[in-house]
Amino acid sequence: MKIIVISLFFLFMGISRPDVHGITVCDFLATAIHDYTLVSQTEKVDFLYAATPNTPFFDRIELRSESDEFESSRQRYSLRFYPNGWGETANGKK
Repeated sequence: MKIIVISLFFLFMGISRPDVHGITVCDFLATAIHDYTLVSQTEKVDFLYAATPNTPFFDRIELRSESDEFESSRQRYSLRFYPNGWGETANGKK
């Protein structure tokens, strides 16, 4: 119990006298502006502000070509659509 009281006493003494440590709480918090760990979070927020809220109906569309035994008469083409989920477009707008 004595250790907790002594620790709290020194903690409060340190908070009440910021000139002893040479840095204030405001100075410490101001260093967060230049924190490199927040760069990726800032990029995500910037992307979300610039991105359109409309979710497209199709996730992707593929055009495929296939040849059977390298003969041009046996060439096949196919088109594949990958739609988004039923409610994904509506929820993207929200």
